[in-house]
Amino acid sequence: MRINRLALATLLLYVGASSAADSYDNSQSYQTGDRVIYQGKLYQAQWWAGPNQAPDEDVQNSWDSPWVLVEEESSQVSPPSQEYQSYIEGQYYIGGDIVSNDGQLYQCKEGATEGWCSGGAVAYEPGKGSHWQQAWVEVVVESEPEYTRDFVIEPSHDSYVYNRYGYRDNNYNDANVAPVVGNRHALVQFELDTSLAADSIESVHLMLFFSMNNSNSKVYIHQTSSDWDEATVTWNTRPEPGEQINIEIAPDGYKYIDVTEYIQSSIKQGSSSFYLRGENSRWESILVNNDNRKPKLIFRTKLDEEPEQPAIWQDYVNGNTSGNEYQLYDWSNAGYKGGLALSESPQLEFHVADFGALPNDGQDDTDAINAAIKAAGEAGGGIVRFDKGQYDININEQDEFKLINVAYSNVFLKGADSELSTVLKQWKPIKQDSSLHRYVRTPHTINFGLGTEAPLGNILITEAADALTQILTLKSLKPSFGDLLSEGDPIEVVMYSNGTSDLTNSLIAPRTTTSKAYDPYILRTRVKRIIDEQHIEIANPLSAPLDLKFTPRVLNSPRLTQNVGVEDIKIITASNESYCHHCGELGYGWGGIAMYNVMDGYIRNVHIDNAVQDITIISSSNVSAFDVVMTDDKSNGGDGYVPGGHSGIGFIDSDFNLVKNVKVHVPKTHLIQYNGVSIGNVVTEVENLAATRGTVDHHGLGFGHRNLIENSFNLQGDNAGSGGQFNVFWNVQTEMFSGGLNFFKMNHDRMPKSIFVGLRSPLLPKQLATVDSHFSDNQNEWYYLEVMNSSELMIPSVYEAQSELNYVRGVRN
Repeated sequence: MRINRLALATLLLYVGASSAADSYDNSQSYQTGDRVIYQGKLYQAQWWAGPNQAPDEDVQNSWDSPWVLVEEESSQVSPPSQEYQSYIEGQYYIGGDIVSNDGQLYQCKEGATEGWCSGGAVAYEPGKGSHWQQAWVEVVVESEPEYTRDFVIEPSHDSYVYNRYGYRDNNYNDANVAPVVGNRHALVQFELDTSLAADSIESVHLMLFFSMNNSNSKVYIHQTSSDWDEATVTWNTRPEPGEQINIEIAPDGYKYIDVTEYIQSSIKQGSSSFYLRGENSRWESILVNNDNRKPKLIFRTKLDEEPEQPAIWQDYVNGNTSGNEYQLYDWSNAGYKGGLALSESPQLEFHVADFGALPNDGQDDTDAINAAIKAAGEAGGGIVRFDKGQYDININEQDEFKLINVAYSNVFLKGADSELSTVLKQWKPIKQDSSLHRYVRTPHTINFGLGTEAPLGNILITEAADALTQILTLKSLKPSFGDLLSEGDPIEVVMYSNGTSDLTNSLIAPRTTTSKAYDPYILRTRVKRIIDEQHIEIANPLSAPLDLKFTPRVLNSPRLTQNVGVEDIKIITASNESYCHHCGELGYGWGGIAMYNVMDGYIRNVHIDNAVQDITIISSSNVSAFDVVMTDDKSNGGDGYVPGGHSGIGFIDSDFNLVKNVKVHVPKTHLIQYNGVSIGNVVTEVENLAATRGTVDHHGLGFGHRNLIENSFNLQGDNAGSGGQFNVFWNVQTEMFSGGLNFFKMNHDRMPKSIFVGLRSPLLPKQLATVDSHFSDNQNEWYYLEVMNSSELMIPSVYEAQSELNYVRGVRN
C-alpha cells in the first residue's frame, strides 16, 4: 500500500468538515468544538470563543487563541516499510510520528503543538480525544492502483467427430459449423502463452455462438486432452471428454462460460481443449469458421505496472507524423472561445417581465421575450433574465414563425436558477422555411443567428499545404492586406471541386464516387496570428491537404453572430404526435435549441423534453453545449403514442464545437448526426440511457471528418449516410447485439479511415465489441484499431489530455 498525508488527505478532511461549517460571524459567540470557515480556511474552537475573537488573530502560541486551524499543510508522508505501532497514552511522541488507533493512521503535527501528542487521552487520543485535531492529522491510506489487461485469442484447432457407422473414421476439419447433437461432438483447442503466471489471470471466458433448433437443448462442455490435430482427428481417434465444466441450456446466440480455473491449471501446458456434446437428436451446433462468431477465449490479466499509453497518442505527444497516415487531430481549441472557461456575462440585464412576458399567465410570451432580446441586442449586449415558472411559446399561431430568435451578438438567455425552475413550453409545431433552414426540418424553440451575410475578402492561397499544419501562404494584397484580415477574425478556408469529383475522392479514399458533394470544402476557423504580408497562422490545423488545383482561398466571414448563450432553462414541447422517421413531416415541427451562423456560443444546464431535434448547430463554430438532459414525457400522448426523435445532437456544416456531459433518456434515430462538411467537433461524456443504441451517422451533402467522439456509452455506427476520413472513436462503450457485433455492422466504408481506440463492450470481459469482424488491434486502409476490447486505456479523454498538454506547452489559444 501507499500512504500519503497528501494535499488529498487535507482536501478530503477539509471538504468533509467544511460541509457542516458556516462562515465565521464576528457578532456571534462559539462553543467548544464549533467549526467555522474564515478566509477560505477551516477552524475549530478549542474552548468558548466570544464575539470579535476572529480565528486570524496573530498569536505566538496555540493556547493564546480559542481557535485552531483544521486545514492541514500539504507535506507528504513516506510510504511505510513496516506496520505502525498502536497509540499508547502517555508515550512520548514527536512531530512526524505515525501511530495506529482503531484501524486508522495518524501523524503527530510538527511545531508548537507537537507536545500535545503525548498529552492525556481524554483530550488528545487520535480520532477520539476532545481536541485531538490540535495534535494529530489523519493519514489517508491509498492502495496501489491495480491495472489489468484484456485480450482475446482464437482457436488454433477446431473440428467435429461423427459417431455413425461408416463415418467414424472421417475428418471434418473443413466444416463451417461444428454440430453438437447426440452423435456429433465438437472439439476446440487454444494455444496458451506459457509466460503467463496462473495467479496473474483474473478471469477467462469461453465465448461460443450457438445455432440451435431446440431452445431447450442441453450442451455439455468438458475439459479434454490437447493430444489431437484438427486435420486428422476422427471419432475413433478423438480425446475422451474429461471433467465437465458447464451445461448450457439456451436458444441461439452468444454464450460466455467462465473457464478461469481450467485455464489457470493448464496455462503451463501451452494449450487447452474443450469437448462439446449434446443430448438430443435435434440439430445444434456452434459456429467455428465464421470470422465474428468463431469461439474465443477472453482474458483479463493483472499487470504489475501501468500499461503503456496508446501508440497513436505517443506519436501525437512526440510529434511523430511520419510513416503513418493515422494521426490524431488537435481538438484542444474546440468549443466556446477555443475551449476556455465561459467569460463573465454583460452587466446589463433585461428582464422579460418588463416587456410583458409573465410566467404562468396562459398568454403567448414569444413577442415579449423577443422584445427583451432586441433591447439587449441594440444596447450592445446583455442578459435576458427569466423568472421561475412557465412561459408559453407559439400558443396561438402555427403558420407564422412564432419562435425565440437571438440575432444579436453578446446576448445571453438565463433562467431563474440552476434547478431549471424556468420552463419554456412550445405549444404548436413551427413550420419549416426551407430557404432559411437547409438540412433542418424545422426551426427550434430557441434560435441563435438565423441571418446570413456574404463573406468579405477573397484571398488566394498560393502554396500547397499538408493536413495538420496551421501556416498558410497567401497572395500578397499589400497595402490592403491589413484591411481584409486581423488577428482573431473568423475566416473560412475554402477549396472548390472545379466541376469534377476529384476533391470528393481525395477526402473519402479509399472509397470512390462520381459525386461532387464536397463543393466547396470549408474549414471554419479564425486568424490566430498574422506573420507577415503573405503568411498567417490559423487557430486550428488543416483537416485536409490544400491542393492548388482546387483553388484554395481564405474568406473573411463577418456574417457571424458572436458570444451568445443560454443556460438554466427547461424546454418542453406539447407534441402528442408519435414520431415517425421518414413519414413525411409527421412529428417534425418540434425543436429545442439551434445555433445558426454563430461563433463562440454556449448552451449550459438545459433540459429538453419531447423534441424531435434537440440541439442543432448549423454553419457555426466554437459552440459549447454541456450539462444537457434529453427526455420524452409520454404524458402528452394518448394511446399508442411512440416516444422518440430524429436527432439528439446535430452538426450541419459546423466545425470545432464541443458537446459534453449529455444524458439521453429517449430513443433518437440519429443520436449524433453530421451533415455537410463538419470538421473537428468533439462529443464527450454522452450517456445514452435509452432502450435503443444511439447511432452515430453522416447524412451526406459533404463528408464530415476529423471529428472526435469519446468517453461515451451505448453508441453504434450506422449503415446510412457517408462520412469523411479520420473520424475518431476514443474510449467508447458500445452495447451491441446479444454478443457485441460490429460497430459498423457491415458497412465500415461509410466512414473510411476511422480511428478506434478503446472501443469495448460494457460487459467486458464477458462480451466483445467488433469493427468489421475485428475484435483486437488492427490497421488497414479502411480503419485503425488499438486497445480494442480492453480495460487498459490510460487516457479516458483525448480532448482533456490534449488540452492539458497544449496548455503546458503554451500552444493552446
